[in-house]
Amino acid sequence: MTKVRVLPHRVIEEDAVTWGPWRIRDGSTTAVDPELLPAWDYKVELEFESSVALDLARTLTSAGVDGSSLALVIVADCPAANVRLAASTAIDPLSGSAVARLTVPAGVLAESVRLTRNVVLANGPADGPAGVARRAGSVLATSERSIVALEGNGGRFPTEAVDFRAVGRPESPWTIVTTFDSIDESFVGSVRLLVNTEHPVGRLTLAADQPAGLDAVMRADIVRRLLLDLSAREVDLSVEWPEESVGDVIAGMCDLYLGMSMETAIKTLRADPAHFEDLLASSLDPFRTVWVK
Repeated sequence: MTKVRVLPHRVIEEDAVTWGPWRIRDGSTTAVDPELLPAWDYKVELEFESSVALDLARTLTSAGVDGSSLALVIVADCPAANVRLAASTAIDPLSGSAVARLTVPAGVLAESVRLTRNVVLANGPADGPAGVARRAGSVLATSERSIVALEGNGGRFPTEAVDFRAVGRPESPWTIVTTFDSIDESFVGSVRLLVNTEHPVGRLTLAADQPAGLDAVMRADIVRRLLLDLSAREVDLSVEWPEESVGDVIAGMCDLYLGMSMETAIKTLRADPAHFEDLLASSLDPFRTVWVK
């Protein structure tokens, strides 16, 4: 069912607006109006593109504005990463058409993205007839929202590329930042892997062709950091957690990489940190792929 929006000004009638398809490029492939990007990876930037074509005569009749002051705005919302990005382009005053493109850097999105398009007033007149939009940015037409699920190699771990020096962080290659109060909270919404763009090793982790072994070294460090974070908290480790929650994801990591429950891993870390490090090195063996072929 189409939602009815009540605005304080006249809008363009629906039949006068033709929305083009969404085209999503990941550098090597283009998907048209996808509901899912199964091969998505957080290390690759995404480009979102869409278009609009207006019937200018009917736009003037219904909204009271001509094609000389309109713009197409495309918006990408990612609730899991708490990110909203937008791009705009002027609508051609003669043809009534426009194509807008939004490039999202690697490491910004997670889980899913919600896409919308708006036709807005780019330059509002100082005065005009009653009911006609005057303020720049006034929305005159809005498309239906499209939701695209992000899966693949990077779907569960939100990553952000950051200049650590610029934000006052120690200049390590990467770090983990957590904001959850309870391990029932969404993992992708409360855990971030920050990668230092000004560290040579940090830049390598974002490259499409990583050196052998780097993934293994990073994986071991991520598991260590997450378990250290949990070990410092008072949490009930014997219960089950909602799917994709902090507890669920870290428990899955312990089972997959350490071959033990999260409860056992944290108890071991608390009781004997040196023994835990030995178990971590034995289970993940991160340096074997670096020096042994």
